[in-house]
Formats: sequence, C-alpha cells, structure tokens
Amino acid sequence: MEGVSAGGQFSADHDTPEQTIGNYQDQRPWESCITICKQWAWKPSDAMKSLKECLQTLVNCAGGDGNLLFNVGPMPTGEIEPRQVERLEEIGAWLKRSGESIYGTRGGPWKANQSVASTRKGNVIYLHILELSKPTLALSSLPRKITNATRLTGGKVGFTQTSDAIEITLPAHQLDPIDTIIKLELDGPAIDIPALAASPGAKPAAGMKQGPVLK
Repeated sequence: MEGVSAGGQFSADHDTPEQTIGNYQDQRPWESCITICKQWAWKPSDAMKSLKECLQTLVNCAGGDGNLLFNVGPMPTGEIEPRQVERLEEIGAWLKRSGESIYGTRGGPWKANQSVASTRKGNVIYLHILELSKPTLALSSLPRKITNATRLTGGKVGFTQTSDAIEITLPAHQLDPIDTIIKLELDGPAIDIPALAASPGAKPAAGMKQGPVLK
C-alpha cells in the first residue's frame, strides 16, 4: 500500500500510508498508520520503538501537514502491555509540555527533512530541530519578518534574517536530544506562507511521497 489509491480501485478523500511517513502534502488530507512495535497485533518481546522514534515520527507527520494513527495491540487479556503503557505515558508527558507545537497546527512552511520539521498556527512557526551537527542552522528565507525567537521551554534564541536565508544559533547545551523546539513569532500570519524547502537554495519536493519509517 503506497498511501494512495491503487489504480483508482479504492478512491477516497484522504491517503493512509502504512508504516511510512508521508512527505509534505497540504492539498489532500493524509494519515500515517504506524505501529508502536514491529507488527499490528501484540507479540511477546516484539521490538518496541524508542521514545525518540515515537516522538520524531509524530513531529514529522505533523510537519508534513498530516496526522498520525499510532497503533497499540492489546494482549490476549485485552490489556495493554505495561511497557507500551509506559511509552504512551512518556509521549503524553512530552505533549503536555510541548503540545502547543502539535495540537491545532498545520505543517510547514519549511518541509521536513532529516534535521528539521516545522508546524504553524496564527503568527507563529514552531521549528522542530531533530538533529544539529553545528551551532548554526541555515534555513530558507521567509516572506515575513521574525519579531521574536525563543525556545519553547524558555530562553531567547539568536537569529539573523536576510532576504536570502535565516540563521538560527543554538549552543550545544541548549539542544534537546530528541526535539529542540524554537518558537518563531512573525509580523503576520504564518499559514499563508507557501511551502518551502528547509535548506536555502534547495527545491521543495512536490506532492506526497512515501519514505521509510524513521529509525
């Protein structure tokens, strides 16, 4: 299943890629259906995804303007396996702290890649930094002015903005090992900014494309 109808046989108004994360698509609703372990049904000692894998899967779905259906298979008793319950509680605790960057947002304007994803609502862009090898992150420029930049957990963030690019400066001690969330406040609505490739000069991918489940 590639997330879209096979030859029109199962035409619907949304796409449902299974065990893959759809790339950016804001013209047609989509929902990735992904398991917390390796398979849909419960299996003793099945390999379970780490908290990092779970959260970055969620962030990349939201950043692609999609939804995440996260499957948990019950044991024969009808109960959820304790270790899976613990993982879900960890995800819930993260959402309690960082949920404003997920709930009620739309994906973009920067399209997700291995390093970053972004979500937006109102006059705010939430930049999710998933991987950063150096203290400065360069992003494609925006048609709106950034008026303020802070970490969602608190603290100012250094940045420069020109007509060509935006540079975010983050010392290593400010980075979260799973997702460093930067709240960028703009001088106007974020939702009407066209989707952009994250890296300056790169061409944004068109439409929805399936990729591997994040490892």
